[in-house]
Amino acid sequence: MAKLVHLHLLALLSFIVLLITAYIFSDLFWQFGPIVEDGFELISEDEILFEIQTGLHLAIVPLPAAIAFGLLISVCAQSATQAVTTALGVTLAIDIFKSMLGDYANFLYARFQPSLIDASYLQDASRIVRGIPMS
Repeated sequence: MAKLVHLHLLALLSFIVLLITAYIFSDLFWQFGPIVEDGFELISEDEILFEIQTGLHLAIVPLPAAIAFGLLISVCAQSATQAVTTALGVTLAIDIFKSMLGDYANFLYARFQPSLIDASYLQDASRIVRGIPMS
């Protein structure tokens, strides 16, 4: 339990540092505002902030389950190599077969995380950058 709590606190601290760093550097290099093309506002600043907040919330939700899964695999494995290969294999298998589970895939942590076969919210949110409306 101590390792699990430690990893969750470490992930929370890392996420906070990541947000602060991203905010500072994006403020240094870019001007944040609405997307305007040919005098027409395509996406307002409020809509962009809402999409960023939604993406961050949905990215945070499966993180504790992914940490707990990784810790379970590392505790059960006999070596670090075995833990990494087992975790990668199981995660890829879940990723490949989650579309076959239908609505039951919503109960898997991997359903909401970006991955090789990306069906997460972040794939839809990335379409904003290219100017494609969300589906």
